[in-house]
Amino acid sequence: MIELCNVSKIKNDKKILNEINLKLPSKGLVVIKGLNGAGKTTLVNLIGGLDVPNSGKILFNGIDISSLSSNKLSEYREKYISFIFQDNNLFENMSVLDNINITNKSNNIKSTLEEFNLNYISNQKAKSLSGGQQKKVAITRALSKNSTILICDEPTSSLDSESRINVLKKIKSISRNKLVLLISHEDIFIDNYADMLIELNEGNLQSVVETKQLDYSIEKSNSISKNNFNIFDFLIKNLFSNKKNYI
Repeated sequence: MIELCNVSKIKNDKKILNEINLKLPSKGLVVIKGLNGAGKTTLVNLIGGLDVPNSGKILFNGIDISSLSSNKLSEYREKYISFIFQDNNLFENMSVLDNINITNKSNNIKSTLEEFNLNYISNQKAKSLSGGQQKKVAITRALSKNSTILICDEPTSSLDSESRINVLKKIKSISRNKLVLLISHEDIFIDNYADMLIELNEGNLQSVVETKQLDYSIEKSNSISKNNFNIFDFLIKNLFSNKKNYI
């Protein structure tokens, strides 16, 4: 599904990624490891279409996404990608349910809310939640979108042990049908869930270890479901909060 060919990325005259060659499966849990500054976040941002390489190609189902226009990259992210960021990126003046509905493309919100024990706060504004609750909302928002690729940047940070295990089990379950890329530091616990372990070191591909036989067949997802996000309602609710970003 995803293939990186001699991909390099330079920022501020520093090489963040150095000629990465990598082939990723159509489904499974791929854990990306490495110390701070190894290039983990840059790698997944390139795959997720949030950034483009300085050289090399990133092929998705045979299409070089690194050569797409900004509009086409936006379409790529909309159709195929879900993100769980380190920063929760919630809209603080919107309710839990409204935050999830921004990217929702399925009808499983209720069951997902119950699974993460969020149904009782579904009408509360995001700014009133604890850090752990906000993280759960961000995770629920990403998991409720019927994407092809799920990208997780330290998804279990700030969670208690029980919630952490629940999230990892959910992500593992999802990876049976789609590709999940999960960034982790040195964490043996998360390694136990991985189908493939990728280690980066100072922008170089250090190792790739498959822990089981993976399906490398190409799977395409061409359907886009209509979500429940209302742009006018969104603007009204957030008009007086962080004006610059919303504009």
